[in-house]
Amino acid sequence: AAPAAASDIQHILRQTSGGAGATPVPTGMVAIPAGNVIIGMPVERVEVVCQKDPVPMKDVLAETPRRTVPVGEFLIDITEVTNLQWKVYLDATGRKPSATLIEFNWPDSEVPAGQELYPVTNVNIPEIRDYLAWCGKRLPTEEEGGRAARGDDDRDYPWGSKWDDTLCQSGVTIPQQATAVGSFPAGASPFGVLDMTGNVFEWVDSPFAAFPGFQPMSFKQGKKSLQLMPEFNSTLRVIKGGGFSHGPTYSRIDVRIGESAVASDDVLGFRAAR
Repeated sequence: AAPAAASDIQHILRQTSGGAGATPVPTGMVAIPAGNVIIGMPVERVEVVCQKDPVPMKDVLAETPRRTVPVGEFLIDITEVTNLQWKVYLDATGRKPSATLIEFNWPDSEVPAGQELYPVTNVNIPEIRDYLAWCGKRLPTEEEGGRAARGDDDRDYPWGSKWDDTLCQSGVTIPQQATAVGSFPAGASPFGVLDMTGNVFEWVDSPFAAFPGFQPMSFKQGKKSLQLMPEFNSTLRVIKGGGFSHGPTYSRIDVRIGESAVASDDVLGFRAAR
């Protein structure tokens, strides 16, 4: 789907609001059929993926054990929510940009020129929930995010299982910064969803809790034996997808990191589901 021109406010309104006149699949969204999705990675791959470095191994261990779960049909935004969509929402509801958004993204309380189609970042879960209530959408769950990115197989990235830094905006890309959503159409998922890897991490509506059957890992490093255990906390929410400051290891579909719901960051945005 070609991105809207920055000035096409009517397109943005159609994309961000659902009402009596909404089509079954609103503009800017795609229908994901019901099906099973593979979630997580096999525990035996943790050392290989992390090249036996215990620091990332502790994070990646949170993705284990691998399992298959059913996911019902749902709709999801083709791209991350943009600065312009957020601006339309603020104007429509009489809200002002938050102090955090002004400090880090919108210095003049307005979208910086040329960044209308960049993903909106530095917004937290409470702010996002207000936006989603306004437009009749919700955050996807972790399982829905995995299904939209992976489809029916066990690929590591939306385009396949081989890393390709030309297919997303990642820490390998120069300069390391966000870019307009939909800039990497060749990196689309099997369902045509864009930017599921790279550009910015995305919030999903799932707690950062251990998967069923999780077990800590003992890892021998020299003469020492380390007990690796992620810092699970169900009050944290999961973020996924990697961003412009992360490389292949943290850009895989299965990556899950816990973050406080009131946190915000330049490399953290979101997309909506229904």
